[in-house]
Amino acid sequence: MQVRKPRTTVRNSLRRAGIELRLSPSLPGKSRRKARGVRVGIPPYGFSWLRGRLVVNAEEIETVRLIVKLWQDGMNYTAIAVHLNGHGIKTRKHSSWDHSLIRRVVKRHQQNPNQVEEVIKWESND
Repeated sequence: MQVRKPRTTVRNSLRRAGIELRLSPSLPGKSRRKARGVRVGIPPYGFSWLRGRLVVNAEEIETVRLIVKLWQDGMNYTAIAVHLNGHGIKTRKHSSWDHSLIRRVVKRHQQNPNQVEEVIKWESND
């Protein structure tokens, strides 16, 4: 059946009538997960979600430490990307490093320089 009205008009009319609508197909069950306190989304590079908590990803955290060390030694983002690619170190998606990815890792470190130690401390308290 076709209705020659905009979708939002039909949706708003149904809501006003008290008819329950399904969740958006692009975000299935998101509200249910948030209600239980489980984190959703992509964790920062170097970390993973485990039971709704941020935990250190052992495979990635050494790369994060290397990136931060090279940056603190004065290398720019592009030079760090070239260094990692030259040593065969891949991203989470098994692709090449790019200056913008390096920049994100460095900026996250600048915002919270003790994040790795804090997460390790949380893990040891469990």
